Amino acid sequence: MNPPPTVPDGRLDGWRLVEESTDTPFDVRLLRVVAHTAVYEDADLRETIRDRTGVDGRWRFFLASRVTLEPTPPGSAA
Repeated sequence: MNPPPTVPDGRLDGWRLVEESTDTPFDVRLLRVVAHTAVYEDADLRETIRDRTGVDGRWRFFLASRVTLEPTPPGSAA
């Protein structure tokens, strides 16, 4: 099984990892699809809105996913 997705450190300034998950959205006898997802939020924006309004929530986010097929199809990079 492949590892979760990674995001280059230079792209993470001001962002915080808030959730990681692994799901199997498709699984039949011959093929299985596994999705690893990492969700990041804008930590500074969340703090600013919370401090100014008292309302806390996830206002801006991005996610990265790695989807793998098991078994790896012939001719694919592992």
